[in-house]
Amino acid sequence: RQISLVCHSLFNVIHPREFYFAISKRRLCLDTKRLCEFFQFGNKIKLLVAYNILANCNKSNQFDTKVFKKMIRIANKLLEINNFEAVSWFVSAFKMKCIMNLNQLWNFSNEEQETLQNLTSNYDWRKQSDSYAENIEKCYDQKIPAIPNMRYELSLVAVDGYGGEEFKKDNKFGFIVNWEKRNVSANLLRFYNQFQNIKYNYHKISQIQNAISESISLTKEELNALSIQ
Repeated sequence: RQISLVCHSLFNVIHPREFYFAISKRRLCLDTKRLCEFFQFGNKIKLLVAYNILANCNKSNQFDTKVFKKMIRIANKLLEINNFEAVSWFVSAFKMKCIMNLNQLWNFSNEEQETLQNLTSNYDWRKQSDSYAENIEKCYDQKIPAIPNMRYELSLVAVDGYGGEEFKKDNKFGFIVNWEKRNVSANLLRFYNQFQNIKYNYHKISQIQNAISESISLTKEELNALSIQ
């Protein structure tokens, strides 16, 4: 819940103009500062998850899956409350090289394996996901709190272009505004804006939120080294 409160507080201050710039230019830029901060927080979550999984060794310095199992439960709980953005960062952590290095040591129950499989198969931002599309549409229709997986949303923009370029060639006038693209962008902005305006009704616990927001100083390379010690 505290992850979702922090995540939504960053999500709901992103100006619609930033979404439009990201959609129209198909990338992040100087005009998408708040969106970049939103993704930076997600990257902190990813590194925090990976570090906590790797740091949990027993007295014999052997890998213990206890914390990993807890992280899977947290990711599944985030899915239950429709924080699809945070779920995608947990999945990114689970798929980091430093974690995959230890896959021969994982000791999960069948239920845990099924939960992990569902998360990694359906909520990896790099994969097309019917489950995500159905769930986020359901949240929109029901007007309930949710945080879209914005990395996945913007990856669709990069691949599909969402209506093509800003201007299109016209035999009579040269180049004219591509209103089809503008309409598609407007619909997306309305979609995101609804979720920005529907907040989670949870109580803020500052100590937990501060711990979540703390940066992990280790790099990916250092995490990889830690996983093969």
